[in-house]
Amino acid sequence: MILPLAVPAVSPWLKNPFSDLYMNEQTLPPDINRRVESMIRIGTIAEVDHPAGKCRVQTGKLLTEWIPWFERREGTTRDWDPPTPGEQCMVLSPSGDPAGGLVLLGIPSDAHPQPTHDKNFWMRVFPDGAVLQHNHAEHRFQIKVGSASLTLMPGMAILKTPFFLVDAPLTQFTGTVQIGRTLHISDTLIVDSHAIIGGKQIVVGEQIGRGGNSNRHVHVVSGVASGDDKTATLPPYPPQPTEPES
Repeated sequence: MILPLAVPAVSPWLKNPFSDLYMNEQTLPPDINRRVESMIRIGTIAEVDHPAGKCRVQTGKLLTEWIPWFERREGTTRDWDPPTPGEQCMVLSPSGDPAGGLVLLGIPSDAHPQPTHDKNFWMRVFPDGAVLQHNHAEHRFQIKVGSASLTLMPGMAILKTPFFLVDAPLTQFTGTVQIGRTLHISDTLIVDSHAIIGGKQIVVGEQIGRGGNSNRHVHVVSGVASGDDKTATLPPYPPQPTEPES
């Protein structure tokens, strides 16, 4: 005789103890839905407290308490890049309570779209219009601030600016230096080797040589005159800017 197999009942130890809790709305804790919905919320920055390093986020009808935002690093290497009002963000609340949440930044919006859609670019645009960008396809890194720019490429660096100041006790060049316009030296010029002048040399003021100094005069050295003779029309001193030829 073949006896029918009896199907054992499911052991109570294998049953999910929370199944009835989540399936039966009558036994559901009153705030569980609110906490689950509040674990991840999208919103916009409403206010920023810079000294405290905290902000408030408007997410739906809820305005959060002052909560911190994520920075890239805050250890021995530290960053400071605070959010701005109107910036879209995400509030992460592990316990479901936004009062203990953290703000994750960097979500684009219609008000603040991405600065570029070029796949070859890494770019950051600042509120004053300054740009920091790298084109990894062309190996070109560039910094732009107003009318000044610095471009770095393999084997080359290009600086463009209306005014360039080097404030250093000593500046040293190890290679050839080419100057396309006027060189104005306000202090002593020391030449340890040869000085080769391809054009006209005009000396205004006192000349001091090994044999002593001469009286103040204008010395034009061009192969046709010397000493006190003046056979050339001297340009204004100090040199004045000239209009470019048309």
